[in-house]
Order: sequence, then C-alpha cells, then structure tokens
Amino acid sequence: MKLLLLCYLLLSCLFCTAQSPEKILADKGITLPDVKKPVANYVHAVRSGNLLFLAGKGPADSTGQYIKGKLGKELSIEQGY
Repeated sequence: MKLLLLCYLLLSCLFCTAQSPEKILADKGITLPDVKKPVANYVHAVRSGNLLFLAGKGPADSTGQYIKGKLGKELSIEQGY
C-alpha cells in the first residue's frame, strides 16, 4: 500500500510540473518562424520511431534567408546557438 501511494505521489508531481514545448520556448523568449510553403510536392517531416526526418529545412534567419558558413570559421559559436 505504501509503495502504491509513493508511486501515485511521484506521478502526480510529474504531471503537475510538466510543461508543453510551446510554454518552455515562450519562457526562454524563443519564437519559431512560420513554416514555408513547399516548392514541390513533398511533406515537411516524417517520423520514424523517435527520429524526425526534415525535408529542405535548413537553418534560416528571421528574414527567411538561409544561414551559410562553418562554425569557428565564418560563424561564431554564439551565432551557431
């Protein structure tokens, strides 16, 4: 009975403190850009198990331009973050 009560308390604590990914990003001040329309007939992402494969979604800045360069050479570590 004590073990059951302990499990219940642990699970209830986990559910009380769980946050959505959107809430976590908002708390950190991170805004994600809108998804661009596809150029051809393809899907944006495919999930296989715990992996997510993205199609043509490279790093882009707030204007939509792709960020080009190599970390440590053309881009600093801070820019990489």
